[in-house]
Amino acid sequence: MPTIVFHDCSVHLHSRATTPDAHGAMLMSFWAEDPDEVNRDPALLVPIDELRSVSAYEAGTIALASVQYDDERLELALTGGAVRGVVRIARDHWQRARLDARVRWPLRNDGRDYEYMEVLVIPDPETAPPGATRVRYRGFHARVVGVDAGQVELQLWHGGTSRITSLPQVTRVVPLADFDPLAQLFYPRDALALTTLDPADPAHHEGALFVAEPAYTLWPLSIPKLPPSHQR
Repeated sequence: MPTIVFHDCSVHLHSRATTPDAHGAMLMSFWAEDPDEVNRDPALLVPIDELRSVSAYEAGTIALASVQYDDERLELALTGGAVRGVVRIARDHWQRARLDARVRWPLRNDGRDYEYMEVLVIPDPETAPPGATRVRYRGFHARVVGVDAGQVELQLWHGGTSRITSLPQVTRVVPLADFDPLAQLFYPRDALALTTLDPADPAHHEGALFVAEPAYTLWPLSIPKLPPSHQR
């Protein structure tokens, strides 16, 4: 099924178009950290075409590879005279726009990079069964501490905390069957190389585990309230 990987990114708004330009783009540009700390350097501005969203893909107006951001995860607010917020940027756009040269990400070492990532799986209208819906998976640091009688005991860290504490905050026991891709509780280990934890392989009993929404909220696991640049 169509899959998009997103990175969390802070937004310190520079400009935001309200109508498409001559090239048909409706651009928003922002700094991913406090602009005063980077001297408002225009070379560090992050560009997003707001017409290249998940919703646009689902409406059939752009290709999957053209998605730049998740419009359902764009949050902006006027704070202290400036517009700030959060956006989730598609990994393909991140790589095409060479955002690594513009964004120190993550800005802090409170968590591993996958703790600031999300995977969106979208049903393919041609192959998905009736009633299939989107599934979102959020990255967490996790450890397998026991596998017995078809059960897996997991220790997990809240998002953005695994590098500041060695102590996990949540323990859950789940059926081993939940690791089957058909269960859709965890994003499977696949070619995207996102989930690295594998209960069946002792060499991979600690690492990245992408947990479906809303399951992680019920466990309960929290995600970083804001990306790292807001937490400095």
